[in-house]
Amino acid sequence: MQSASVEARLSTTANNLRRDTSHDTSPRLCVISRNAPERAEIETYIAKKFAASYGATLREFLPYLLVLRAANGFGGVLGMRRAAYDTQLFLEQYLEAPAELILGDLLKISVARGSLVEIGNLVATWRGSSQMLFIALAALIVQVGAQWAVFTATPEVQKLLARLGVKQYVLGKADGSKLGEQLVDWGTYYNSSPSLVAVNAVDALTSFARQSTSSMLLASCKYQIEACSSDSVGALYD
Repeated sequence: MQSASVEARLSTTANNLRRDTSHDTSPRLCVISRNAPERAEIETYIAKKFAASYGATLREFLPYLLVLRAANGFGGVLGMRRAAYDTQLFLEQYLEAPAELILGDLLKISVARGSLVEIGNLVATWRGSSQMLFIALAALIVQVGAQWAVFTATPEVQKLLARLGVKQYVLGKADGSKLGEQLVDWGTYYNSSPSLVAVNAVDALTSFARQSTSSMLLASCKYQIEACSSDSVGALYD
């Protein structure tokens, strides 16, 4: 069950997304790759938000960025990377085994590595933007043939997902000491004891469809996600 405050924020965001796209102030979703001309501007936005929130110095960004923006600026950003056998995910620095094996052991099922999409670089400016990004993310993960979102989540993010009715599977704790000398770059981020979390995107979409406001928001932004070409999301596809 979503709280009244969450319902109000999601409803406002959904109404904004339904505006005529000819209006400059209408929020828009897009996926940005590493080579996009606006990439540097978006990375600067993310870095400034992390610096303001945690005193962190961000030096790396995920290869694909799901961006919500309008003419008056960015509403929020969420980074993405499809798991591959030849590349370690950032969160696997905290784990004793590959993420898909730990998730599979937890659920007593076989989980394919390619079914995972790691997310991070989450920042938001507008109220309701983070919720909308997670709803859009679930649609995008399913679109590209993946199933799971895996990420490091602060207690604040976990509460946000709980309010959205999203089931979370905790894979462990994010121990900042595993980062070695890089820990200092993260400022106070690890003071909140973030967790390593997995979310089933298919189940999340089912949950959103059952809730009136989330369903409205999903319908409002889904056509934009489906409009993202295979070129724009590149390696997120199999």
